[in-house]
Amino acid sequence: MGILLSAQTTLPAGRVFALDSQTLIQIGAHLVNLILLTLLMSWLLYKPVRHYMLARNERITNQLKFAEDEMEKAIALKNTYEENIRHIELERERLIEAAQRETAELRAQILADARAEAESLRAEASALIVAEKKRVADEMRQGIVDLSFALAQRTITVHIDEDTHDRLFADAVAELEAASWWE
Repeated sequence: MGILLSAQTTLPAGRVFALDSQTLIQIGAHLVNLILLTLLMSWLLYKPVRHYMLARNERITNQLKFAEDEMEKAIALKNTYEENIRHIELERERLIEAAQRETAELRAQILADARAEAESLRAEASALIVAEKKRVADEMRQGIVDLSFALAQRTITVHIDEDTHDRLFADAVAELEAASWWE
């Protein structure tokens, strides 16, 4: 407050601010100091700060370019992977279809083989049945012939000549062959 009072005593009455030569010299000195300080600061600080800002700007630009390049690589890699996945899916579908075709062909082959084997077994069984029927028929014929012969011997007490015997035997065999009950 003491300084204010002394400043007020040196000022003419009714004035707040005095523009005398001393004040103008001080203002001029302040302006020169301000200009010199600004020039000195710009010479000392502006170039390094500008250089730092340009380097930082270049570094950020390089990082952005690197990020864009990496993004393009990632997108290309993603597209490659997606294409590979599509190829794998198509290959999987093709393999499944091929396996299904092979399975169907194998099933058809197995069924055909089974049918052929069943037909073969059926033919063998039919042949065995026919052979067995023939064997049984032959045995029955022989048994009937033996039985007929035995009965004929017992019932015939008289002597039959050879021609009559052959004729009776031929008739009996013909009757037995004509009989359908033994087949």
